[in-house]
Amino acid sequence: MAGGALFTGCTIDDEADVIENNYVFEAEAFEISNVDFVANANGNYAEVLYDFGDSPLIESDVVLVYRLSDASTNTTDVWELIPRTIYLEGTDELDYDFNFTRNDLLLYMDATFALADAPAYTQNQVFRVVIIPAFDNSARMNVTDYKSVIERYNIDDSNLKTLSVK
Repeated sequence: MAGGALFTGCTIDDEADVIENNYVFEAEAFEISNVDFVANANGNYAEVLYDFGDSPLIESDVVLVYRLSDASTNTTDVWELIPRTIYLEGTDELDYDFNFTRNDLLLYMDATFALADAPAYTQNQVFRVVIIPAFDNSARMNVTDYKSVIERYNIDDSNLKTLSVK
């Protein structure tokens, strides 16, 4: 994950790396494809747990998760930052959300109806996970725009690593 390497000095540059307390922190991105949410016994909640692998997150890392809401027909995919609520017919709604620890990421969804009735939202979903250093004062950046985030951190998203189901 976003890791540290020893450097001298304590500065912040304009590139994707942030140097703080003699460590350099780099942003990373992952893709999770073919996510199939399986509803719980009540039928309105589902979750999938992913492992960050051998390199746990650094305590100060910021995790952003985006869901592919519209696949490209004109070379531009539409990525929505989650948490996200989608309002459907009548009073039906569903929520995508996540939480994380240093070692794993939990993607989950909750709905006001049976998730089995909405396979377009539960099956074959694609997510992008972007890990950025908190030392970057990224709160001033518009993190809702996936393209802006990856451009800011010089992330090449043409060949992303993947996360494994835990």
